[in-house]
Amino acid sequence: MLGDSDPQVRSDVALAIVNVPSDKVDDVPSPELQLIERAIPLLVNLLKDGNTQVERDAGWSLGNRVVDWVLRNRQDYDIVLDIQQKLAQHSDAANRELVASYWAWNARSLPGVASRARPLLSQLATDADDTVRGLAEQALSYLK
Repeated sequence: MLGDSDPQVRSDVALAIVNVPSDKVDDVPSPELQLIERAIPLLVNLLKDGNTQVERDAGWSLGNRVVDWVLRNRQDYDIVLDIQQKLAQHSDAANRELVASYWAWNARSLPGVASRARPLLSQLATDADDTVRGLAEQALSYLK
């Protein structure tokens, strides 16, 4: 459904990924592992959708749920940093803000990964958007 011709469907499904349960629901195992794993490349492709809302919703899912999921389940810092690099290069400040805000909230609790994100945060600390710049500076201050 992330490839549906209707942008509203793509947008809704991108946001629905955020709500995939992590635990069993009524003794039924979560579909989280399979869904999120398969959704990563599709969500990344939606960052170039052409529809601003679809791109923002895909960014929201990637920048929040997917990054956390990859860190928790795969501990694959390269995937996380690749996703965040794509978000940081996006033309929409809302997507760039996701990277800076993620590390502003999580740099203290994930210092090893956050230190690997330092170059990305340094780039965002010079962003044209005041919010992106301020959050990146805040995250960098936690890495000193």
